[in-house]
Amino acid sequence: MRTHRDNCPLEHLDCPYGSHQPAKKILRKNMKGHKLDCEHRPYRCRYCYMKRGTYKSITGKGESPLQGECHYDVCGQYLLECPNKCGKKSIKRKNIPLHRERCPLEKLNCPFKYAGCSLPVLRKNMDRHCNKGVQNHLLLVAEAHQKLAGKCDELTRKNEELVRKVEELAPNPKRIRLSYDTNTFMF
Repeated sequence: MRTHRDNCPLEHLDCPYGSHQPAKKILRKNMKGHKLDCEHRPYRCRYCYMKRGTYKSITGKGESPLQGECHYDVCGQYLLECPNKCGKKSIKRKNIPLHRERCPLEKLNCPFKYAGCSLPVLRKNMDRHCNKGVQNHLLLVAEAHQKLAGKCDELTRKNEELVRKVEELAPNPKRIRLSYDTNTFMF
């Protein structure tokens, strides 16, 4: 009888990984499969091979939701698709920024954004955008130049006005001493 009980396929056994709350009971006949599939089984990251944990803590997969992030969410070696959907697959997470610097589907600012061209342009279309938009970009640059020239004129006028006020307040330039330490005039 003892031999049967020690080998009975219908006996309920505790999960050998013991992380279940409450303790999970598995039929002896299902134990072999459970050991292969248990979310609490020991597991090593298959991308970086460095991180060890449970299957659930590494992959985020299991019967119940994982609290917090799993290792795959941060692993630099984890393989991803291009976030721009350019078709490139199997990019290591740590290489995504480098890929985006060359990705033809990365959205870029037009080089004439400073002048007012606010269109986001795909990298692969940038030459065409710039070539087709020469006239519009030239108009935007001319407008930006006019605004800057106006500001320059305004600043020149304000500077001249300040110089006049300083001369009025101190007609004798020898009475004015610039204090470099405090950036103030001393009279």
